[in-house]
Amino acid sequence: MANGVTSPTSSTGVGPVRILPSVAVLLAIVAALLYPGRAPLVNDDSDLLLHALAANHEHRIESRGLTGSFNLPYGPMPTQFYQACLVATKNPFALVILHGVAFLGIFAAALWWLARTMGFSTWFVTVVLLAPRIWYYSKSMWDNPLAIPVGTLAFAAYASFYKQPSGWKIGLATACLLSLLSIHPMTLPLVMGITAHVLILKRKFIWEYRFSIAVAVLAFGVFNAGYFLRAARYISHHEHSSVPTLLHPEQHAAPHWGKPTTWRAFVQPLNGGAILTPEPFQWVGAALGWVGIAIALRRFREPMVALCLAILVLMMLMSGFLRLALAPHYFNGIAVVSIFFVWLVVEQIAALLPVCAFVFALGSLHYANVWAHGPVLRQQVGIVRALRPYNDKVARTDVEQFVLYPQSLWVLRELEGRDQPGRHSGKLFIHGDANGRLTLLQAAVPLAPTVALEPEP
Repeated sequence: MANGVTSPTSSTGVGPVRILPSVAVLLAIVAALLYPGRAPLVNDDSDLLLHALAANHEHRIESRGLTGSFNLPYGPMPTQFYQACLVATKNPFALVILHGVAFLGIFAAALWWLARTMGFSTWFVTVVLLAPRIWYYSKSMWDNPLAIPVGTLAFAAYASFYKQPSGWKIGLATACLLSLLSIHPMTLPLVMGITAHVLILKRKFIWEYRFSIAVAVLAFGVFNAGYFLRAARYISHHEHSSVPTLLHPEQHAAPHWGKPTTWRAFVQPLNGGAILTPEPFQWVGAALGWVGIAIALRRFREPMVALCLAILVLMMLMSGFLRLALAPHYFNGIAVVSIFFVWLVVEQIAALLPVCAFVFALGSLHYANVWAHGPVLRQQVGIVRALRPYNDKVARTDVEQFVLYPQSLWVLRELEGRDQPGRHSGKLFIHGDANGRLTLLQAAVPLAPTVALEPEP
């Protein structure tokens, strides 16, 4: 391990034995990519794809993202990523696989790089890739989960730069940190932590590698200029607007009901290790994280360990100040830090590796079937293909998701296409039975809610 500490589980050996961790990582990635039809598709992910489709149709780079829980507009990077994916394919299942390859490929490479830099066991990379939430996020075409691989790559690049400075490493770290700001604001603690760390401990290299940093900043500016110009233009015309409604003055401030107490929100990031464990056993992941934090406190003089502790404190302060909801995805921005703390425990107790791998794999195989919020992609595509011959603009349904979030049907109809001019039915009914199966029926059900089958022009 770096800083003169030897890892008890670091990969050693020669010849074929050394490639076994690599093979295990590849197998874990392949396993996570299976069954793209089980991917979720609800509201935010559908909106991102709709925006990406519209931008591609108009031959422009999208300059804005979604609007978040606090009515703050997010950056356009996720939408731009999906624009690129849609250039490659419009098949919904291929999109999920393409997203998964990018997500898992970057994530695995970053974890492997971090392991080699820190002297950690590369076997733990496979264990992380088997985690149920990682499987779920690798299939979720949303903006928030993209912070996991990009944040991990930022941390890995900076850790390697700290150990052996070079221009391309600090350039890559800069590009990733700026990208995080355009992905989700909950990445701010990670961005602030690494930025402060380099300014305090490695500032002499900033000028030396100014060209690499400038290239990253310039590239970020090119892809995000429209977003910042839009914000500046609005601010100049609405000087007295409040921050939460800078770009969307028609929206009200985020609701305050149902928020946790400041104390509960403040301590919630301490449970970050739960990102790795199946839902009924989240306490196990959280407990491993607590032990890892305790180990980190004893080793706080090690620069990367101290950085992780600082990022955790920043996340706690942010969570407490904003009274963030206790949902796990709010802390994906510092996922690499939560994983780092669990990794410290595994480095001390090597026997945890096979145990964690077994439990995580079982959890992934089980929850891959039940974690989608509502009908999975395969079911929704089946309904959209059944709708293809019809030109009806509305239908009746007893499926709650379609009533609340019809945009998943809209985007799939855009991707799958429809017959032209099509025939009119007037009595389409999308039925969901007790087992979750969806069926398109020709039935007059006047009491059922209506769902729009295409957005209003």
